[in-house]
Amino acid sequence: MPTKLFAQLLVGLSWAAQLRAASQALNLSNDLVRWGIAASNAVPNQASLDARPLFDAGIRYALAHKIPVVTVTRGTYYFLSKQTAGSYLLVESAHDLTLDLGGSELLFRDSFHAAITLYHGRNVTLENFSVDFLNLPFTQLRIKSVNPTSRVIQCEKIAGWPMLSDAAQQQSELWALVFRNGALIPGTNRVALQKPTRQGELRIAVSDAPWVQPAVLANYREGDIAVITARGGPAAVFIDGGERVTVRNVAIFASGSLGLQMDQGKDSRVEAVGVIPKPDTPRLISTNADGLHISNVRARVVITNNTIRGTMDDGIAVNSQFYAFAMRRVDQKHLFVRHNFATPLQNNMAIMFVNRETGMTIGYAKIIAQDARPATPSYNGQMVRLTFDRDLPPLGEGDGLIPADPSERGAGTMVQNNTVENVWSARGIFLGGVSGVTVQNNFVRETSGGGIVVHQDLAAYPSGPSSDIRIAQNIVEGAIGPAAMGTGAITGLAAIFSLATDRHFAPQLRC
Repeated sequence: MPTKLFAQLLVGLSWAAQLRAASQALNLSNDLVRWGIAASNAVPNQASLDARPLFDAGIRYALAHKIPVVTVTRGTYYFLSKQTAGSYLLVESAHDLTLDLGGSELLFRDSFHAAITLYHGRNVTLENFSVDFLNLPFTQLRIKSVNPTSRVIQCEKIAGWPMLSDAAQQQSELWALVFRNGALIPGTNRVALQKPTRQGELRIAVSDAPWVQPAVLANYREGDIAVITARGGPAAVFIDGGERVTVRNVAIFASGSLGLQMDQGKDSRVEAVGVIPKPDTPRLISTNADGLHISNVRARVVITNNTIRGTMDDGIAVNSQFYAFAMRRVDQKHLFVRHNFATPLQNNMAIMFVNRETGMTIGYAKIIAQDARPATPSYNGQMVRLTFDRDLPPLGEGDGLIPADPSERGAGTMVQNNTVENVWSARGIFLGGVSGVTVQNNFVRETSGGGIVVHQDLAAYPSGPSSDIRIAQNIVEGAIGPAAMGTGAITGLAAIFSLATDRHFAPQLRC
């Protein structure tokens, strides 16, 4: 080969190698314009620049061109427009992708929408960033006076805290908690508020809860801090379906509901996630509902080395609820059911039936066909006729359908080495309807309800019985108080306990 031609070939090979190396990562802050992806780059620390369409364009490009890593220059990014009605940044059907934001802060405009939704990802990692909202789902006021008899609290604005927004007032649940020296006042808990709230005046809704009675309200004093929360919307970070999804080294500072929700997760990890009040601020809470919520877990989800603090509901929840409710039998092998949430029933799925009154399993069958199957993701509440491979057991309306295979209800899932503390109105770690889950080496402290609870709830969130649960080598400190149990006494029977309750929350005794 002539020397000149060989040299040209080497130059060509070198250029191609450099191009391949460069394409291993796409930096949204530097490469969008250079690669012709967008008219501008996602420049950090620009409060007027909407980063959402730029992040969306870059991620779509990376997926289309099989670029495995998307990064940014570390800084603060502002998300000012939503991609869908319920989510700012929606990533659909992504695979073999790492979104590494290098410790950046992501600020989203309004808090009653998901900040990030990953839908049916496969081998996807989200890591190294924080999530917060410009318009928070809660505010803090200073108490001036209390009229316990009329249940009216007069408050004054605290500098830096806005009054509750119109969007917050429109949410279904509006609550107040009263803090003194950074902790709930003993014997008190969250109280429902009448809407709309007036400027500087909180009216507590009448209730038979002990902590809403005048004798308890009289313990509030001038100078106490009232935290007003509006519960609503999806999780701040919502992982909907998928396999081999990892969320790592992420901080979530606020949410109108859940901090992070992983629904139908399999072979996935939630690691080094903090759901906490934003550091170096006077915030007293983090999320208006759970911290980490692993819903309808499938198999081998690892929840490890996370820190959950200041939540209004369970710190960590792992559950598998009814996939559907029996509605009407057609004949021995055909049954109309109503889907629960957005959890699909698959053909060839083995099903166990659960008696809605007792919580006991009452039979087994395999789905072999289904008619008028709704399109994903509109399962929730939809009716469908199922065909089974054998005669059905006696079923009543409202009896539940759950997967018979433990690997579809949590088998191999680990909840380990987490710190859960200051859970103001619920339990530290909660399991419901799961099988083959291990809870070990966790530190749980200062929870309103039990520290670690296994509960088959047939009333609010119906599920089948839990089985093959291992709880070992955990430390539970300061469970059940000194604040009242805001979600009811049934959630605080002991520091660690297992319980089944019927449709009226009455305990079910089993031998």
